[in-house]
Amino acid sequence: MPELIFYSMVLLLLPAIKGAPVKATIWMILLYAVLTFPMAAFGYLSYLGYFTVYLPVFFVGRIFYLQHHGYVSNKQSIALLAVTTALFLSVYTHRFPDELFRENGARIWNYPIAIAIFYSLMVSDIRSCPKLISFFGDISYSLYLVHLPVGIFVLNATASLNVPFAVKVCLALAAPVAASAMIYRLLEKPAQAYARALAGKA
Repeated sequence: MPELIFYSMVLLLLPAIKGAPVKATIWMILLYAVLTFPMAAFGYLSYLGYFTVYLPVFFVGRIFYLQHHGYVSNKQSIALLAVTTALFLSVYTHRFPDELFRENGARIWNYPIAIAIFYSLMVSDIRSCPKLISFFGDISYSLYLVHLPVGIFVLNATASLNVPFAVKVCLALAAPVAASAMIYRLLEKPAQAYARALAGKA
């Protein structure tokens, strides 16, 4: 659902993203605030937090893109990141109180560590990588989407089989990889080619 909401924003703001990417990103952040802050006033709307609370992670990626391609200065990107972080902390702590800063395994560290790794790799100017890593990079989005349902399906389907649990786990890990590879070849690549063709005609 967070992906659907984010890419719906992208579709809504597509003309602005092409012509004024910085303004479009600011509009995305404002839309996020509009979607989430009513939760504080109306308890009935608090369920939206399950879907919107992770949108700032996408905005961070947008800000990195803008900074990396020279659309914003370092100071401007820091300001945008500060606003995004403040919104994220506000919404997350309201929707899931005491989750970010728990004494036994605070979740707050997951986000800066992941973002730091992502940014470091983005600016590292890596020219090539082993084929195995490249393969998992290609299928990563499909794998992200299907690993849970496919893996659980395989575990459930093999539950009654008289085989070691380690074998079941290996099957549950291999099946999403195979499914993701098929999705990448049969859906993602053709869709990407079609989108590029449309973009070229626009």
